Amino acid sequence: MRADVIKALALFSFLLLFPFKDVFSLSSAQQMYDVELIEKSKNLNLSSDPYWLKLLYYEKTYFKGYVSENINPDFFLSKYGKYSPESELFNHIIGFFYEGDDNQSPECKFPERYWWLRKKLNIDTGLLPPRECSDFKEWQTLLKPYSISIVFASGYLSNPSTLYGHTFFLLKKSENKNSLLLDYTMNYAATTGDEKGLLYALKGVFGSYPGNFSTMPYYLKIQEYQNMENRDLWEYPLNLTQYEIDSFLRHSWELGKASFPYYFFKKNCSYQLLPILEISREGTSLQDKFLFWNIPSDSLKVIVENFGDKKNFIYRPSLYYKVKSKISNLNPEEERISLAISKSSGSIALLDSINNTSQIKAMDTAIDYLSFRQNTGEISREEMDLLMDPILIKMSKTDYEPSAINVIISTPSSPVEARDSMLVGAGIAFYNRKIGYDINIRTALCDLLDDNDGYMNNSILRMGDLKLSYIPELNKFFIKEFTFADVLSLNPIDNWFKKASWGIKLGYYEYDRNKKDKNSGVIHGETSRGVSFENEFKNMKLLLYLLARISLDYSTEISNNFRAGLGPVAGLTFDAGRIKFVSEISDSGYINDSGTLRKDLGISYITSQNTSLKLRYSKLPYKEESSLMFNLYLFP
Repeated sequence: MRADVIKALALFSFLLLFPFKDVFSLSSAQQMYDVELIEKSKNLNLSSDPYWLKLLYYEKTYFKGYVSENINPDFFLSKYGKYSPESELFNHIIGFFYEGDDNQSPECKFPERYWWLRKKLNIDTGLLPPRECSDFKEWQTLLKPYSISIVFASGYLSNPSTLYGHTFFLLKKSENKNSLLLDYTMNYAATTGDEKGLLYALKGVFGSYPGNFSTMPYYLKIQEYQNMENRDLWEYPLNLTQYEIDSFLRHSWELGKASFPYYFFKKNCSYQLLPILEISREGTSLQDKFLFWNIPSDSLKVIVENFGDKKNFIYRPSLYYKVKSKISNLNPEEERISLAISKSSGSIALLDSINNTSQIKAMDTAIDYLSFRQNTGEISREEMDLLMDPILIKMSKTDYEPSAINVIISTPSSPVEARDSMLVGAGIAFYNRKIGYDINIRTALCDLLDDNDGYMNNSILRMGDLKLSYIPELNKFFIKEFTFADVLSLNPIDNWFKKASWGIKLGYYEYDRNKKDKNSGVIHGETSRGVSFENEFKNMKLLLYLLARISLDYSTEISNNFRAGLGPVAGLTFDAGRIKFVSEISDSGYINDSGTLRKDLGISYITSQNTSLKLRYSKLPYKEESSLMFNLYLFP
């Protein structure tokens, strides 16, 4: 009896120290088994087990304590669960004895935690049989996947939150690759509401948005990404066992009660997928590979390296890429007629001037083109129907072989096999014919002189780009340039596509270098808009762009510390694979200061996938610069 009294007192003391958020009614026999399990968990030190810490998303604090990243109190049983792994563990043990509706029990709310606890504590199923959990099992049956894939949606420059792409899980119900209506996705994203612009960006940087997990049918994601936003999708199957898939689903159910601060640069849509895989396969470490920042394409590489095969993937091209491929499959006469019938219903008679196979190819291309224009908002649904109906009627009356519209769409370079995203460069430079040395560190991602296979073509996307210069004559390092963000999207226009080219930039650059022992700099912002034209021949591409640029500068070195300008930009890029060339001339056209005519020239030679040489030259009225840099691309 004395031992039983001691155990009862121990349990009473525990309840005082670790109060529940819900009340449990325990029999005396259960109380004794409860205390036994708590003692066993202490002896096994389960509250410090790495798997338990992962399940609750605990991180160590500077004061050797713990804090969970989760900000939703429903994710814990203990009032102190956010900060105390031990308190949370003890509450979960007592949760075994919950009396009430099974679906409301802790075991049914957190099935992976209890699966693990049953295994570690070797729970007597005679005393504590597993619960039915009908709500969870119904959800599990709905999603029950044959396999799980990681999906990468390529970047979409027109939406700032998707510049680097997006990753999510695909839960496939069948071996059938075309069973899209049955498949579901598991997605993590920030809940931003309708906020846009600068406030949206700042709140995203500082984690002011909550991030939540959700599931939805895959065909809706395809409609959103492929058709509306013109983003390619890449599916990489993961080599998870059935045991690991079951663990994945149990923990995914738990995440329905979780929220995490969403940080654009690290703890974003791709980073929060990593713990799920670490939990699904105990002992796996993925998050440790990212120290300061994380972009979706890098997370994709890490996941595929540890759970997949970079050669095994399914590529789903965007509607834009499909239309471009079909246009390239037309001869000049077919293209002329296809474009005409997609612009005017009165042109349908032109089809009679070509044979049946050519008619089908022209009509099939026009139908997809009209769908593309409607999805992108260029025309309304009513306008699309008026133009498409005559084509569909004509098509239904035309005999043709199905092979006539089976266009082979080439697969571009895979994002998994792209070069690494971070750049570190060093080289020799000349400033007004004085020798110096440059260092360049760029966190991400690409400019027009990089090898951009696997990334976005005809684009600049630079973030956190720091350029330092050292002048031996002055024995001083200077900040030559710091670019916070530089985005340029060059969209070539032709008879079919008329999308504008645009750019935006924010950063700091050196105004003038002299013998003063300080930097003389300008805080600079600009936005530009215009057109570009592309021509391809053999394996080379030539791109011409013409932009109008608005500039805003602040510096103590300029008149009234502020100037604004509007001026033209003309550029030419040449891409021959391993050799790239960019030439640009621009004039700032300042309203309250003298204009600044600038000439830039750049040539790069891609020496390997992750190395390159870049030669640059620039000339302004007050300075002339040139440099030769060796660049190394690294995994961040």
